[in-house]
Order: sequence, then C-alpha cells, then structure tokens
Amino acid sequence: MKDVQAQLHQAQKMEAVGQLTGGIAHDFNNLLAIVMGNLELIDSEITKDAALGDYLKAAFSAADDAATLTQRLLAFSRNQPLTPKDTDINALVQKMVALVGRTIDASIAIQCDFTDDLAPVSIDSGQLENALLNLVVNARDAMPNGGKLFISTNSRIVDREAEDDESPMAPGNYISLTVTDTGGGMGPDVLEHVFEPFFTTKEVGEGSGLGLSMVYGFVKQSGGHVTIQSAEGQGTTVTLYLPASTAEIAPLETPPSHESPDDSHQIRGGGETILFVEDDHRVLGLIVDQLTEIGYKVHHASDGKSALDALDKFSEIDLLLTDIKIPGGMDGAELAQAARQRRPSLPVLYASGYSADVLRKETQLEDNAQWIEKPFKRHELAAKIAALLS
Repeated sequence: MKDVQAQLHQAQKMEAVGQLTGGIAHDFNNLLAIVMGNLELIDSEITKDAALGDYLKAAFSAADDAATLTQRLLAFSRNQPLTPKDTDINALVQKMVALVGRTIDASIAIQCDFTDDLAPVSIDSGQLENALLNLVVNARDAMPNGGKLFISTNSRIVDREAEDDESPMAPGNYISLTVTDTGGGMGPDVLEHVFEPFFTTKEVGEGSGLGLSMVYGFVKQSGGHVTIQSAEGQGTTVTLYLPASTAEIAPLETPPSHESPDDSHQIRGGGETILFVEDDHRVLGLIVDQLTEIGYKVHHASDGKSALDALDKFSEIDLLLTDIKIPGGMDGAELAQAARQRRPSLPVLYASGYSADVLRKETQLEDNAQWIEKPFKRHELAAKIAALLS
C-alpha cells in the first residue's frame, strides 16, 4: 500500500512540474520566434560585411540550441509535437545500435536480445531514437572504466484481473525496450529525482539534466510507461513500455534535413492575401514583415472578433494564419470554425508552441488541421503557406 501511495505522490509531483515546465517552454518559444525571425530579417539585408555575417551565424546557432532545449522541456511536459507511426521497434533499435556502437568506447561491450515477431508500436520513431540515444549515453557515462550494456525488447500484457499484476499501466498489450548498464548505480535519494528536469549528478557544464525527463515525458505522451531500477554498485536498468499496435508496420524513414535553403531558393508568394491573428505584438510585427518580404499581402488582428471583422471587410483574403491561444473568449480553432461559416473553402494554418495532440484535448482543433510549430524559420512558414494555397 505504501508503494502505491508513493507512486501516486510521485506521479502527482511530476504532473505539477510538467504543467509548469510546459507553460514556461511555450512562452519561451514565443520569445525565440521573435529572436530567430528578426535575425533572419537582418540576415537578408547583410550581403557584404563578413564580420557581421559571422556574428549572425553565432546568434543563429545559439537560437537553435535554445530551441532544442525548449523542445526537451516540452517533451517532459508532454506538449511536444509527435508524429506517431506503426513501427518495428526491433528494426529501429538495431539501426540505432549500429550507429551508437561506433561512438562508444571499446571497453564497453554491447549485448542485444531482441524478441522475434513483436507487434509494432505506434510511436514517433525520431523521438524514440532520441530517447534510446539518451539512455545509451547515460549508460556510457555510468561506466567510465568500461562494462557491459544490455539492450533488449520484449512484450508484456497488463491484466487488471490478475492478482499479481500491480502495474500502474492501463490494461493492454505493450512492447518493452530495456537498457541495462553495469555502472556504479544510484542510491534511493538520487533515484527519487532522476526524471525531474534539470536534476543531474554530473559536474556543472557536463549535463543539462533533461535527458531522462525528456524520455519520461515522451513515453507518457505516447501512452506508455517508464520504470527505473538501480542500486549503488549494481548498475541501472531503464525500461520503456510502449503500447502495441495491431496495424501494419511502417518502414523507417530518414529524417529530413534541417538545413535552411539560401535566399535564391526561397519559396515566394504570388501576391495572395493572408489574415494573420496573433496577440503578442512583437510576434505579430515580425511575422507581418516576414510574410510581406516573401511576397504576400497581410491583414492582421489580435483576437477572434477583430479577425472576423476583417473577414467581413476584406473580400480578397486567401488564407487564415492564426495562433491557437488568442484572447477575447474565442480560441484559434473556434475562430477557424466561424471563418469557414463565412468562407467554407478558406485554408487555415495554425501556429503554436504546443503539440496538436495537446491542442485537440483543450480545443476543438480538427483532426486534419494544418499547423506549424513555434519557433519556425521563414522558409518553413513559406513552404507551409505555399502548400496550402496550391
């Protein structure tokens, strides 16, 4: 009974920290959007000054790092955008083992045990690869003098009717991914906090403390569960339980390149008119400038009512671009519904720092909604708009 109460207390604490973290990360994303967008506008004006170009590259690099940090915070708070597909977990893990095996010291032996004929898991494969990479890196760091790293997959059925099944997971079929190291292990005082963001046992500057918290949030957001077992001098075992799927397995995809195209390949508009809705005046001014620069006419509004007034006033609006969280008693999804009552074929693009899954729980966001994640690059926005207008 005490164990159950302790698990409940820990879950409530993690939920509270996650809500706080998600809110901070969302606000930080808006600030990053302003920084990155203005850097892009400055970059487009600098053609000859090499020194200024170097300064901008450094600023872009720092902004990208900050965006990555924010993404990890959103992962912990279960607010990150996910693209789940039914995936063969054995194939994914084997690919990752081949990759990380070349980067781990030869003093660490990797042993794998994959259960055959596992059901697929409905998962964002890129995020699962990141999670596994975090676990492997943690295991490597726990064995500075060498050791063994065990990676295995298996299946598990959670059955509430079984007397000996006290799992906190919902009933159903799960696929497990387990990573075990023979490192120094952790005592109970450390083990209690390992999933909390920014908690780390490493020296200052050697770790962000977000690796395990990202893994925790990602697995929870995917409908799964994470367990960790460790003791001082006895190594550590982390197991991810991911919901099994009955669908066919999708082939693994190579992640797209994140490199920005140069200005000569920038997608440009053809003079179409966009209605942009955003309550943060700094983001509003920035995106209006970006849209104008890439070839669009722009009307803007700060809330749902003024956006509908603009739709009634201007007949030439070709696309609605709106944040989800806007003031005035009408969110972006409700605005889109009202706008389509006036113009049924009006394309709508949502912009938000929250994931579509989270937004659907809190709003009436449609299943096939088109959206772009903040902070976004100018060429990403241009590509999204061009695709909708085509």
